[in-house]
Amino acid sequence: MEKNDNRDKEKEHLRKYKINLKKKGRARKRRIKTTLFLSVLAAVAVVVSVVLFSFAGGRTSTMADEAQSGAESGANGESDVNNETEAFTSQNNSNRTKTILQDMAYPYRSASYKEMKDITSDFAAVLDVEKNEFIAGKADSAKMYPASMTKVMTLLTANDFISSSDKVYEFTLEASDYCYVSGAALAGLLVGEKVSVKDLYYGLILPSGGDAALGIAEATTDNGDFKCFADLMNLEALMMGLKNTHFTNPVGLHDENNYSTACDIAVLLNYAMQNVDAAPVLSSERYFMSTPSMHENGIGLYSLVYKYFYRYNINNVKLLGGKTGYTTEARSCMVVEVEKNGKKYMVCTAHAPSQSDMMEDHRKIYDNYCI
Repeated sequence: MEKNDNRDKEKEHLRKYKINLKKKGRARKRRIKTTLFLSVLAAVAVVVSVVLFSFAGGRTSTMADEAQSGAESGANGESDVNNETEAFTSQNNSNRTKTILQDMAYPYRSASYKEMKDITSDFAAVLDVEKNEFIAGKADSAKMYPASMTKVMTLLTANDFISSSDKVYEFTLEASDYCYVSGAALAGLLVGEKVSVKDLYYGLILPSGGDAALGIAEATTDNGDFKCFADLMNLEALMMGLKNTHFTNPVGLHDENNYSTACDIAVLLNYAMQNVDAAPVLSSERYFMSTPSMHENGIGLYSLVYKYFYRYNINNVKLLGGKTGYTTEARSCMVVEVEKNGKKYMVCTAHAPSQSDMMEDHRKIYDNYCI
């Protein structure tokens, strides 16, 4: 009887939690609609103002000149900021926002879209960031397994639902056992160790720590329910408009129902790299976790993405950030943002025969398609 009562309580708790998630989702949709409505009103107000000034004294041309001057000044200032903050650490970067739920249309294929036939990866997508168009790909809308590229969504979900990255989390035995049984990569946390959520973010992305992923999920839900966190991840995917993506765990461990497409993962990283809190994590080459309570000297982290770029001497583009992934089923995969000749691209590849094949694919893509 006692077991049945406990089970009923757990079911009731889960039911209330899911209801709360749905309420949050509806509230966030209302915020987006309100923002769009206010944007439209602002645009109308600008048009009306221009017309009134035009009738009042022929000021339209003067206003246009001033606007052009201001835009050029703003562009120069933005360039200076980008040059001074290549580590993406500025919290006031006007190109990035706190929320990931921006008004961003899902990209279409460009008129000059190219099918890739010269790479070994079975799936690939190249997104021109400025034009918001897919310019090349290979089976880019086909279902594939994202492996640890999943962690980009883990980062964004936690960032959206945890109120402060200073929140302290204590690594649990349950999370440790989950990592041990699944053979997940680790950032190096110990059972009972207390660490800030901010440190968990970097432990999640740079070394692809499964312990950090589970810690983030527990810190977000406050009850260690990984399924509830996966529900949040899927809510985020829905709000982004991803076409064929579903998550079952925050780590990226293989599951038939943890899937995505090369296009969706490219779009996902595009959102992440425009997020003022996520971008610094994804773009960091090194990071020192200073808050773990059981590591007197802290934990040093190094990005796998940067490691691969240096190891295989990929120097035909500038790396801005990204995430690697690997499972037996997903094979070698990676999604990155790169810059070439002043243009930015999101490049996702998946199911390469090996790590070296994957990196050679990226070299070819940067040479032949990022032009």
